[in-house]
Amino acid sequence: MGVSPRDKTLRRVRQLLAATVAVAPVGACGYDVVDPMPAPARCAGTASRLFVRGEWELDRDGGAQPTLVLVIERPVDVSFVIDDVNIRGGVLLSKDAGPPMVLKIHPDATTKSGNITATVGVGCAGNQGKVQILALWGSADGGDPRPSVIVSVTDI
Repeated sequence: MGVSPRDKTLRRVRQLLAATVAVAPVGACGYDVVDPMPAPARCAGTASRLFVRGEWELDRDGGAQPTLVLVIERPVDVSFVIDDVNIRGGVLLSKDAGPPMVLKIHPDATTKSGNITATVGVGCAGNQGKVQILALWGSADGGDPRPSVIVSVTDI
């Protein structure tokens, strides 16, 4: 008589179990996931609740390069971490936690178009997270010294 289906199943389970036991020590040797997923945003959904606008402030000394002012308004249950502000594409001239939070930035770009990325720490429901603000500007004719600013905000 042949091997019963139950015996075949038990033999297969033992083989799989033996293979699992043989592979398990490899993970303990320092091997890890090759491409881990990023950690989820700690304050997920905060970015969609912020209202951010970009404005230009002319240099009082009559300089050619205006200052980009980001005004960030928030709901009452979200706070800003003023010491956790990072700027790429410019120099942070000043920051005020507000509300609203105001960041004054001197852009690196010397042309009529450019972009700045600001990373701002936020607090929500006892957690601390970050939002990233991307400000883009540029004028179609290249002649406006203060082109309109387009802003997008994402949770990170």
